[in-house]
Amino acid sequence: MLRHTRHSHSTRIVYRVFFKRWIRPRWGSINIRDVRTIAVESWLRQLQRKDGEDLANSSKAKIRNLMSVLFNHAIRYEWLEQGKNPIKLVRQSTLRQRTPTVLEPHEIENLLSQLKSPFRLMVLVAVTTGLRRSELFALKWSNLDFSNLTIDIQRSIFQAKSKL
Repeated sequence: MLRHTRHSHSTRIVYRVFFKRWIRPRWGSINIRDVRTIAVESWLRQLQRKDGEDLANSSKAKIRNLMSVLFNHAIRYEWLEQGKNPIKLVRQSTLRQRTPTVLEPHEIENLLSQLKSPFRLMVLVAVTTGLRRSELFALKWSNLDFSNLTIDIQRSIFQAKSKL
């Protein structure tokens, strides 16, 4: 059976991980009607990665959004009343906790001088195109159009698996 989905394979995997790692352990045994907005906000604030660092705000926001989708399904199937999605009121910032490190041109030049092929080329392509790692690792020669100076991103690699 062919299923139409608006999410990529890697997104579905991440959502599954979020559900199994974060949502189900905390909320799986609680009646859906007993979930409260403030309790979810509190829980999201205290989430941490395995290494003890706070979970990124963007990850917390994705978990919040996934929970909202689950509640919307519950409403659709009439397990909850219309308009009773407590997650819609959960506030969760998506602001970065840290400013990303951006290399200066001379730092990129120094890095490139230390690398050998194929890593030098990969870094050069990454810094000049802004491709994500998953997109960069999945590039094929057929994705490059030298006459039009374009790159056609058709797939990415997630957890060492190529996905269209």
